[in-house]
Amino acid sequence: MTTNPATGAAWTWGEIADLEAGIYLKYALCSQLYVVVTYTSSTYSETILYPNGSGDANEFAGSYADVDEVSPDDSSTYLYSGSAADALLNIGTATFAGKITGVMIKTRFKGNNKTAYPMIRTHGTTYYASVGLAYTSSWQDYYWWWGLNPYTGAQWTQAEIDDLQIGIHSTSGGSGDNYVTQINATVGLMNNRSPNTPSTPSGASTGAPATSYSFSTSGTDPDADAVHYTVDWGDGNQSTSDPVASGQSVILSHSWTVPGTYSVKAKTIDAWGAESSYSATTTIVIAAPGSYARVVGLF
Repeated sequence: MTTNPATGAAWTWGEIADLEAGIYLKYALCSQLYVVVTYTSSTYSETILYPNGSGDANEFAGSYADVDEVSPDDSSTYLYSGSAADALLNIGTATFAGKITGVMIKTRFKGNNKTAYPMIRTHGTTYYASVGLAYTSSWQDYYWWWGLNPYTGAQWTQAEIDDLQIGIHSTSGGSGDNYVTQINATVGLMNNRSPNTPSTPSGASTGAPATSYSFSTSGTDPDADAVHYTVDWGDGNQSTSDPVASGQSVILSHSWTVPGTYSVKAKTIDAWGAESSYSATTTIVIAAPGSYARVVGLF
């Protein structure tokens, strides 16, 4: 599907993060189900962060250095445990100049008759993958994607990635040890595009001093981010709206105290601070009280 059937527009990363996929079967079996997401590489990139220290849980034998390799060395270095255990690890940092679209935890393990769950710790709270994968006698990779920070329900921030701990939870049961040879985190990054220039503010063209007049404007964001608008009233003052959905119009009001001709313009600002250029201006003439009355009297 090239567009989201609910919106009729291109998919956003927030929608991908919330997507659920499935299959309807009748008298049949399904052994595999997955979703392929295509994207433009010039606007999306990934950074892999590796363990660099022990975190808040270290119930496996071994240390972070046993699972921090770029390419898995399998039976050369590993964490291991014969019972239920958690391992949480600190990770390296990186600077992300864009929107973090999610965090994917990779674990690589083998063992006997137990189940593994990738896990993270953020804001002092530990979260486990909602679906585990059974250990087998062969090394296997298992990934889990957190598109939004599970604590805030919002997109990840730089500070949250800096404080993130990653790891694995192993259940009890079976016999023998379980082995984990690799753990890392892949951070998805979308280059943020500036919002489009909003429409020329629409409102009154004449008015009186100390009287409030309303103007409306609207704009869109190419990434479908929430936006807010700043209106420059031409007298050294500005007003900023509350955040709204991309494309939603807002109404802002202002009063001028000094008679004169004022140029009103607006700009759009997205949730990440990127700004559009200012719109074309609209003019309002604020007449002195006496002259305004005489002008009105001519009609």
